[in-house]
Amino acid sequence: MNYKNYLILLVLSSATVAEASSLICPATVKAGTQLTVTVNITNEDCSNPLTIDRTVVSLIGNSGSGTIGLQGPFVTPFANNFSTLIGHAKCTTVPYTAGHPEWGTYTKVIPTTHSFANIVVIGKVPSGMGGTLALANAGVLDTNNKLIIAGQCYISVTK
Repeated sequence: MNYKNYLILLVLSSATVAEASSLICPATVKAGTQLTVTVNITNEDCSNPLTIDRTVVSLIGNSGSGTIGLQGPFVTPFANNFSTLIGHAKCTTVPYTAGHPEWGTYTKVIPTTHSFANIVVIGKVPSGMGGTLALANAGVLDTNNKLIIAGQCYISVTK
């Protein structure tokens, strides 16, 4: 599979971020060290669970000499081809006005969330990114190759 399309989505489409999914990043990372993040994925589908089996991450920043350095996208299966099931959301139909369902209803959604801690964005942040600001992107792929973007965050890279 060509993951180039996933990169374009990660870099350009913050609009496709699932409503409550999030990315937690460190404020700083030292050049030459590993960068890890925490990815929180929320399932708001009332009928279908998500089965997550891979992460998709990338790092963008100044690679030195004024050029943009792109690291990734890195698509990584979970250890031992492990997958994580995120159950479907709990949904109930609620009338707009109690006692009068004929006046219409809405669906109350209680999403299900799962955290993936210590996701490795890159094993060693390039030394050329030292002293700059980098952008980390992270998401997951389900077993149907649906990309769910957790988010983007800026990280100061120290020397």
